[in-house]
Amino acid sequence: MISIFSSKKFAIGTLFITGVFSFSPFFANTAHAAGESWYNTSWTYRKKITFTADAAKIPSALTNFPALVSVTDTDLRDKAQSDADDILFTASDGTTKLSHEIEKYTSSTGQIFAWVKIPSLATSTVIYMYYGNSSAASQQNKTDTWDGHYYDVYHFAEASGNITDSALGVTGTVSGTVTLNVPGQMGTAGTFDGSTGSFSLGNPPAMDFRNSITIEGWIKTANPTTRQTIVGRSTSSVDIQYLFGISQIQSSKLGFESQLNAGAISAASNTALLANTWYYAAVTFDGSTAKFYLNGVADGSVSQSGTMNPQSTDTLIGKKNLFGDYFDGSMDELRFSVSARSADWITANYQNQSNPSAFFTYAVEEIYQMNITGTATQTAGTPQTITLTARDYAGNTITSFSGDKSIIFSGANAAPNGATPTCTDKYGTATNFGSSTLITFTNGVGTCNLTLYKAENAAVTFTTGGAVFTRGTLAVTVSGAALNNFLVDTPAAGTSTVAFSTTVTSRDAYNNVTKQVTGASAISVNSQGASVTPTSIDASQFTDDGVWTGDVTVSNALAGASAIVTITNGAVTGSDVIVLTAAPSSPSSPTSPSPTSPSPTAPNIPINGTTTAVGTSSMTVSWDAHLNTDTTEYFVENTTNATTSGWITGISWNATGLTCATSYTFRVKARSGVGNESSFSSDITASTLACPSTSVHETPSPPPVSLFKDIDKLKESDQKNIVSIVQFMLDQKTYKVPKNKKYQPKIIVKGLAALQMVNALAEVGCKEGCKKAAVKAELVKDKFDLKKKVTRLDMYEMLLKARGAKLESADPDDLKDVCEDEKKATKREASIFFTARKYKIAKKYKGSSCKLDKGFSKVEAAYFAVKAKEIEKKSEKK
Repeated sequence: MISIFSSKKFAIGTLFITGVFSFSPFFANTAHAAGESWYNTSWTYRKKITFTADAAKIPSALTNFPALVSVTDTDLRDKAQSDADDILFTASDGTTKLSHEIEKYTSSTGQIFAWVKIPSLATSTVIYMYYGNSSAASQQNKTDTWDGHYYDVYHFAEASGNITDSALGVTGTVSGTVTLNVPGQMGTAGTFDGSTGSFSLGNPPAMDFRNSITIEGWIKTANPTTRQTIVGRSTSSVDIQYLFGISQIQSSKLGFESQLNAGAISAASNTALLANTWYYAAVTFDGSTAKFYLNGVADGSVSQSGTMNPQSTDTLIGKKNLFGDYFDGSMDELRFSVSARSADWITANYQNQSNPSAFFTYAVEEIYQMNITGTATQTAGTPQTITLTARDYAGNTITSFSGDKSIIFSGANAAPNGATPTCTDKYGTATNFGSSTLITFTNGVGTCNLTLYKAENAAVTFTTGGAVFTRGTLAVTVSGAALNNFLVDTPAAGTSTVAFSTTVTSRDAYNNVTKQVTGASAISVNSQGASVTPTSIDASQFTDDGVWTGDVTVSNALAGASAIVTITNGAVTGSDVIVLTAAPSSPSSPTSPSPTSPSPTAPNIPINGTTTAVGTSSMTVSWDAHLNTDTTEYFVENTTNATTSGWITGISWNATGLTCATSYTFRVKARSGVGNESSFSSDITASTLACPSTSVHETPSPPPVSLFKDIDKLKESDQKNIVSIVQFMLDQKTYKVPKNKKYQPKIIVKGLAALQMVNALAEVGCKEGCKKAAVKAELVKDKFDLKKKVTRLDMYEMLLKARGAKLESADPDDLKDVCEDEKKATKREASIFFTARKYKIAKKYKGSSCKLDKGFSKVEAAYFAVKAKEIEKKSEKK
């Protein structure tokens, strides 16, 4: 019985894969079902087997089903007993032992063919296979593996001579030439010579089937056209209790015969057998119907009620009593049942035995436990060596657990600066937590260098591509490393001579708070002529968590100055910026200056300059008063053309007389009520808008009627509407159709061509380039259906052509409308949009990506591409 895992090739209609599969012993933490536990302290390893979720392979739940587990596994080779005595199977709870029979085990390769009795086999059923107990006696229970319905189960695995069934121990006595223990469909088979070879099962009560029967097994013959016997019990050509083989009434098909107490059955299946091909053949009789199955599928039936007549003769395999009809070929896994098995049972048998690797998944090796050990304290950025040890249930090191294992560490976080925790792999490369780290285990022990970067209480653990029943966790307290930098936090603004609260945090290279501060840390300020108090912070003043909070005062700072407060300890520094205003005035007294007396203090420099209301010839410059009083005056200078605002009291100024498409730079200063002036602010730079068209539309005239090819067919009101729309658009310098209801395109006529609108735009004031574009547009008029009502897309096309070389400035909102209509677009509308895309208008509206290119032919695409190039060339010349 060769499986997909065998090193030989055999076929069941198709060629199976060859070679030996190896399953490496990985381990990891896995989730286990409630109540699941380890079978026994003496077994070191196990593997999870999950049967298929495919309902076509397991159509319904089957009770006490003998499932074939067929694999080739180097873990079994290296860790199981050479006679497989320590191999056992349990239910999904990990402890309930299941009966099994090992048909074949090859210790040199780890190849096993085992039949396991599954109490209830359904889709996704889970069982476990245990191994790795050098002192275990055989765990098999052959007889109980086969439920009470099985009377005979023959594997043909004996070396030679007689055969013995696994269910009741019925012996088949060999006669003639039969070769046993040859490669079969699964593991081993028996080969019959076709002229002398057979087995006699005698005449035991167990073989006296009367009310129901199932005969099933794998057969392969070189001569399917000849009458052959698989199994039979008869005393004459008509006194037949049951006979199953290749039919005597229909060549190359399965046949079944039985003499009943009321009538007889002599039937054949539907499908003809091919020579030298393995088939799973089965027949059932339940007292009323005989059914054939071929490769797990129903293949014909016949109805006939009655009881099979008993015969006082031997049951024979491979021969019909008295009349020969010897079987010529191979048999594998021949079984007799005292009941008529269901169609689902036979389907599952075929699916399981024909391709075991597709009937279940075979997980990687699990060990009982893995311990992780190391030091409980660690400094950020400094590695420590940790040890992983594979252990059995009793805590002994599993020395056979060796080789490269893929470990994924977790349980520690990245540092504030982003540094990720690592452990070194077998090559010494630091691998981030969350990524696979290849660690070499020797005699059950592996090590790596663990580096953690965040100051925290970490709980380092692991998972891998394999499984471990229980695993350990290493608790590590990580502390900050040596002082590397200070984090200084001051208010955004303050007043000179007035104390402000400041927080200084000492940090390591990974921005963890560290307590490793020694000596005094100096405080300084960069403002010219200013002083600061206190001037230092002693190490003892930092709290246990490495933080100092206190008041800092800066005196004699320039008003409006950005002061940088810096903390320094040797080569370690940190700083923050605070904007300081002038010191507050002294309280009034009889000898104090009057409130109107001049102050020597200059006003603050204006800040946050911006420009708004930018046009083609003007723009508004604005600024922030920066805490200056309402009586402060401001002076704005246009440094580009040397114009000024003069002294004004507001915080904005409208600059006029500017040139379109030109960059201008402004700066502003403040003056107090007593005449003190601040310095100029930072430059404020902006550009005026692009220059408008030079065309003049003061009194646009209506388009000549002669330009409208079909104008005579239009109502006068429709003609006026057209002209009105064009004039409105040009007067308002807009290329959007007005929203006023009377201008809506749907009012514009039946039969108006898009090109007529283009000509109208050209005639009532379009510049020369626009007119040329309109002329070019005449060339494409035959491409459009001129009989349709003008739509939004029509209007957009007109505007594109009317703009000519300025197409790139089309309003993105127009494009958006086109994009929103893309699902309704016709081939012609797709062409219009494609034209716009060729002019690179689509870049104006990146939020939409209309994909209408496929809506027109290659000829149309090529045509519009040429048109686009022509207009681009015109633009370049201009």
